[in-house]
Amino acid sequence: MTSRALIGVIDLLAGRAVHAVAGRRDEYRDAVAQGVLPGDAIALADRYERLGVGSLYVADLDAITGSPANIDLLATLSARGNELLIDAGAFGKKVSDVFETHEKTRFIVPTESFGSLCDWTIACESLNPRKPVMGLDLVGNRMRFFDKDRDQEIASDDLLENISPWIERAVELDVQSIVVLDLSYVGTSRGAGSAQACELISRHWPSLELISGGGVRNAVDLSLLVDAGCDRVLVATALHQDDSAAQLFSLH
Repeated sequence: MTSRALIGVIDLLAGRAVHAVAGRRDEYRDAVAQGVLPGDAIALADRYERLGVGSLYVADLDAITGSPANIDLLATLSARGNELLIDAGAFGKKVSDVFETHEKTRFIVPTESFGSLCDWTIACESLNPRKPVMGLDLVGNRMRFFDKDRDQEIASDDLLENISPWIERAVELDVQSIVVLDLSYVGTSRGAGSAQACELISRHWPSLELISGGGVRNAVDLSLLVDAGCDRVLVATALHQDDSAAQLFSLH
C-alpha cells in the first residue's frame, strides 16, 4: 500500500487535537504523539507528513456538536495544499463558506449528524460542487443518527437493509466517496471493526471510493480492510507512538 492510500486522522476539540475513543466525548484528552506537544494539531499534521502521510481527515468536534468551528486551524490545514477531508457535521456548508478552501479540501456529510435521509440529502446538495463525501456512521450493523431514540426504534439488525436507502441516495447525488466508520472501534486499537460493512458496500456499490478505519493497529488490520474492498484507510493512534510505525504500513 502506498502512502497516498493512508489518511492521517486529527480530531479537534476546543482548538486541540484530541484522542477520540469510541465516541465517548466526555473522556477525550489531548492526543499524544512522539515529537509533538500534546494537543498540537499542526505539529501532528507535520508528523504525519514526515511519515509519508500527507492526506488528512479532520473531525471538528466543536462544529459537529453545534459550537463554533475551529476555523483558523481548518484554514491553516487547508492552506497546506494537501488533500483534506473535513467532518463538520451538519455545519459543513457554513464552515466551508467562512474560509477559502483549497481545491483538495472536501467536506464529509455524516449520517450521525442528521435525523433523516431528507435532512442529509439537503446538506449534501448544499455542498455541491465541492464533491461532498458521505460519512456512513455505524455501531455494529446499525446506523448512528442524530436522534438516538429514533435510531433504536427503526433500526434492524440487517446491515444491508439499514444502509441501502442512504447509499442509493448518495449515488443519485453523484457522491463518489464514502467514509465508513464503526464508531465503537474508533481510537480503541481493537482492530478493523468496519471490515464486514466495507465488504458488503464494495460488493453492492463497486464504483464508490471506499474509505474506512477505526481501531487499525498494524498491517494485518490494514490488509483486512483492503481485502474487504477499501481503497484507502484512516489511521491515527498507530502512527502516534513511534517512527517505526510507518514501516508497519509499508510506507518506507
